[in-house]
Amino acid sequence: MTHKEPQEYADSVFRNGRVLTQDPENPQAQAVAVIDEKVVLVGSNRDVEPLIGPHTQVNDLDGYFMLPGFLAAEFPRSHADRPVYDPEDSSELENWIMESSEAGFTGVCLGSLQPAQRAAFRSVLNELEEYGKRRMRVFSDQSADLGDLEDPEDPQEYVELLTVISAERAGLEGQAGIIAPGCYADFTIFDEAPFRVTMVTNRLIPEVTATVVGGEVAYDAEAFSDEVLFDLITGGGF
Repeated sequence: MTHKEPQEYADSVFRNGRVLTQDPENPQAQAVAVIDEKVVLVGSNRDVEPLIGPHTQVNDLDGYFMLPGFLAAEFPRSHADRPVYDPEDSSELENWIMESSEAGFTGVCLGSLQPAQRAAFRSVLNELEEYGKRRMRVFSDQSADLGDLEDPEDPQEYVELLTVISAERAGLEGQAGIIAPGCYADFTIFDEAPFRVTMVTNRLIPEVTATVVGGEVAYDAEAFSDEVLFDLITGGGF
């Protein structure tokens, strides 16, 4: 178990899961506790019990796999060094945010964009959040070019690229990339083993079941069949 000294109760708790932290000091756990959008404890179900209060949102992972949220270290660019999506076109930005959430991304670095483009991105994201469609953490000043790295052929390498390596390259160590105390409570969740190659779909990793940003569900694959955010406060699990 690893933890910081917490306040009396957690804002949210995730338990009964298989938490793959990407943190070499504490690689696996059952449960995570969150206060003020950051992880305060990574440990067993028993470890988080004292932090569950009358207003704590308790989420039962039901054996699902939880990984650090995927990070887009740079807004997508083409070979001509231009954004693949027009960062001032609201419909294109909305499509990118929606597609990225479904692919497991919980954060994006906008440091390569101009101030007006960043403002446009935030405006679209705020509107999506207001209507309960998507949520994503924005790092306005950070950015990292991953173009010198080879495309991963192994699921574990792919996850490491989108978590640990992206966070390190963007200067976000201790904030993103792993599940550990002090990091943002941004997670990507799978209902099957994420490191098992599936030849049926020819995907490196399975489809994403849900994403969590700041301890709250940002995307739920089942609930979003009709684009309506599933409320974990009333549902209590995935």
